Amino acid sequence: MNFLRWPGEAKPLHWVTLLTSAVTVWVGAAVLGIVVAQFARLLSDSHADLALMAGGIGLVLLFSPLYSWIGFLIALPFEYWLARRQFFGWGMALLLGTAIGAVLTPILDTILPLFMGGPMLVLQWLVIATVERGRTRFAPPPADSP
Repeated sequence: MNFLRWPGEAKPLHWVTLLTSAVTVWVGAAVLGIVVAQFARLLSDSHADLALMAGGIGLVLLFSPLYSWIGFLIALPFEYWLARRQFFGWGMALLLGTAIGAVLTPILDTILPLFMGGPMLVLQWLVIATVERGRTRFAPPPADSP
């Protein structure tokens, strides 16, 4: 499988699919942050070091939508352009997210966009791939088929 291209002969993606997948990952990070923070709270009595680490990760994920919206806003036009040309694979998502994170790192004055930009866009690509696989699997047959 080519990591730069979209797998198979899929139709070009619609902009609504890109937007809903970005919102799903954007909100999903906060939900995951809440879950991890609550898990850390449960661990606080027995494993204080692990709870402290999990709590930090949970807080970063919980508050990531405050900063990651700008990365998604910058990435969406590039993703759409690449997807229309069937050139939006998981590797391209990783490269695009890392590049946008590198641009946003000095602007936001934190190193987190550099490390989280690529994985966030790969997660978005996974959401898109799952939706598209389900759409093609359960699509009605073409009208000219027997």
